[in-house]
Amino acid sequence: MIVDAANDVVDIDEKTIASVPETVEGTAVEYLNGVVKVDSRLIVLLNLPKVLSLEDHLQ
Repeated sequence: MIVDAANDVVDIDEKTIASVPETVEGTAVEYLNGVVKVDSRLIVLLNLPKVLSLEDHLQ
């Protein structure tokens, strides 16, 4: 993966990762690994192998 820029890098303790909220429904859940709150920000953790999977995008 090539990234043009990164605005911030955050170290996250695995213990602080929460499950995907129940308000997220449908196929979107497959693309998320969880959420974590850092200060006043809510960070969504993507399931990168799923997001970048070519097979899913070809269907």
